[in-house]
Amino acid sequence: MSRIISRTLRWDAPAATDVTGYLVYAAMDVDEPAWLAEIDAGQVEPVAEVTDTAWPIDLNEEGDWSFAVAAQDDAGNISDPHQSPAWVEVPLDVTPPDPPSGGVIE
Repeated sequence: MSRIISRTLRWDAPAATDVTGYLVYAAMDVDEPAWLAEIDAGQVEPVAEVTDTAWPIDLNEEGDWSFAVAAQDDAGNISDPHQSPAWVEVPLDVTPPDPPSGGVIE
């Protein structure tokens, strides 16, 4: 069974009034400057499209995860991703669970 790390990615809305949503990008163990350039060049697909300024994250794979967000307006234009990606480390879970209890034969 995998360990699940749950967090919420939050960001501030831009000042533009025609923003209709956001594209959320996620990757594990990446070179962030190169990854941001790939997002900007349209070479990376978003993992989510949302209308709020928050997105729930449930990670179950060990590694260093990076997240970036771009804004989309009502004309379909997409901003560059923000230049300070958020990240979270998902550590390897090496602790076994407690043993079952209450063994009864009926």
